[in-house]
Amino acid sequence: MPFYGDEDFEAYCDECSEGTDDPYWCEACDESFCQTCWYNLDSDDYRCGRCGGSSCEDEDMPRGVHGYNYTPDYRPKGDPAHTMMGVELEVGDDYGRNVVDVVQDIDPGEAHLYMKEDGSIQGVEIVTHPMTLAWARNYRFDEMLRRLKTSGCWADYNYGLHVHVSRAAFRQRPSANRRRGYGTQSQHHQMMWLMFLYRNSDPLKRLARRDSSRWASFRSPRPGELKRKSMGPDHDERYVAVNCNNRDTYELRFFQATLNVEEFWAALEFADASVKYTRNLGSSEVLKGGGLSWDRFTNWCSDHGYANLHAQILKTN
Repeated sequence: MPFYGDEDFEAYCDECSEGTDDPYWCEACDESFCQTCWYNLDSDDYRCGRCGGSSCEDEDMPRGVHGYNYTPDYRPKGDPAHTMMGVELEVGDDYGRNVVDVVQDIDPGEAHLYMKEDGSIQGVEIVTHPMTLAWARNYRFDEMLRRLKTSGCWADYNYGLHVHVSRAAFRQRPSANRRRGYGTQSQHHQMMWLMFLYRNSDPLKRLARRDSSRWASFRSPRPGELKRKSMGPDHDERYVAVNCNNRDTYELRFFQATLNVEEFWAALEFADASVKYTRNLGSSEVLKGGGLSWDRFTNWCSDHGYANLHAQILKTN
């Protein structure tokens, strides 16, 4: 059996479908990882199976950048009656220090922002705690984006802006005569939302500024696939336009990363607007009234306060 270091050895990563003759080996946990996506080649997991990631963190990364599998104790921001979302922004930076300087200056205690390494990029991934769009609009995102740009950081076609949408956003609101809170999760709403996304894949690719078959494929759903995914977490491909594998969130993976303020807000506004727009769509409205059409959604956005999204739609149509 070949061992790591043999000149003829090539490991195959089932996660990203990449072969590598130079996997990363963690001496502390005695396990090997694909350097493209940091999938654990020995135990079918992300790093790290035995050392918890502490010994596997990239030595070239500055202090303050956590390992790929780091998860904090989440601190949601905003009214939970509205759609909660979380952002993952991949930012290019040769050594990561510029990203760290900007983010730590804006949020030195990781109260809302934290950073993770990502083996698929040359840079750092900036991650937020869950938040509503209303709360986000009052945060210092504009300043952060402008400072990252003036610091020499970048975000191009190979970098992603991922928006997680809470599954709780699809819970039915109770009637007025019931006590306040959330009702049961609405499969109908989730189905409408997923149908809206996939039926409008072409304008969404234009809005997202990329069409990545590798990291965010918009392949046509198989028969019954969207219905199955609307019923709960799915164990399917992760690198698709809408990742449905997570227990608590859907992950919109199709947006290209950006340091442009309007493009950034358009992505967040789309996540919020798409949930709100599809909430009350009935089947007859979809079948006879074009309820899932992109033009109708565009007109709706212009009337409901999504200025950045509407502007970007007009630019990319």
